[in-house]
Amino acid sequence: MTATLVLHAGPHKTGTTALQRVLAANAGRLARLGVLFPAAGRMGDSHAALAEACRTGDAAILRDLAAEAAGWRAVVLSSENFAMLDVAALDRLRTVFADAEPRVAYSLRRLAQLWPAHWAELVKHGQEAGFDGYLERVAASDDTPFAAPVLPARQLDRLTAAFGRDALRLMVHEARSAPGHDTGPAFIDDMLGLGHEAPHFATARANPTPPARETALVRLMNLHVAGRLDYPAKQRLRLALLAALQTRPPDWLADFDAALAAAPRRTLSSAHPLVAREEKAALDGYGDCLIDPPEPFRTPAASEVPLLEPAGLAAPLRAAIHAFLDGLPVA
Repeated sequence: MTATLVLHAGPHKTGTTALQRVLAANAGRLARLGVLFPAAGRMGDSHAALAEACRTGDAAILRDLAAEAAGWRAVVLSSENFAMLDVAALDRLRTVFADAEPRVAYSLRRLAQLWPAHWAELVKHGQEAGFDGYLERVAASDDTPFAAPVLPARQLDRLTAAFGRDALRLMVHEARSAPGHDTGPAFIDDMLGLGHEAPHFATARANPTPPARETALVRLMNLHVAGRLDYPAKQRLRLALLAALQTRPPDWLADFDAALAAAPRRTLSSAHPLVAREEKAALDGYGDCLIDPPEPFRTPAASEVPLLEPAGLAAPLRAAIHAFLDGLPVA
């Protein structure tokens, strides 16, 4: 029987990739301490495949996890996608660890900075909506798993419904990423009580938000191939696009940069009604679960996102971009 389940649920753009990398790199060290970072359901450094198995009810992966986890003092699972699962999917995971004490780690990040970064992440993974479309989904409280904006209070509602309120350990991203602080060692100490091992879990920055040019071009690519490519092919095309921009920058790139610079901007600040609404809901609902001071989360923040649409590009530039995309390898 596993005594403790540590579920690191993200969400996206809160330093999760950096933490996953250091956990995976130190899986052997953790094992010697009686802590398992399972291979079952892992995809690279994260347990994204396990989250997908929970979503679809893939019993084989869940059985593999149960067999691998048997007898360990603690098991650590980490994927941003756990925060996006509905209660039924989370209950499938809870059943595997029915006798374990759950500890659910979730990071709050100021939404004026998280939402633009998360929108860029969704674009990277093939979504076509612009940033205003993202905010429209926030306004509608659209919490569709794996496609919707990060709405912390709703995600926390589902996690606590499955694992109990006492399981929640609510962290503040800005506190743990400030100079002199590090998410990895703090996580190891807070969640596993292994402060003496903390120095081995120092993180390095990973998966930074791409620059505005890259996000804008990838979104144009997504729109151009909409309905014609599946997810793997679209990711291959994205990587081919980024490689081509590095090795053979096209003649039209300067014109595109000028169009991006001239595009209207959406400024998102802590005073925005949607930001204020969602941050208040998170603190009102779960402020008592914080293990970090709330002040860094309350500090005002602002971001500016260019709103470039295909119609805002001159026809010759748009045609040149499409021709360039059509010439990239997909295989």
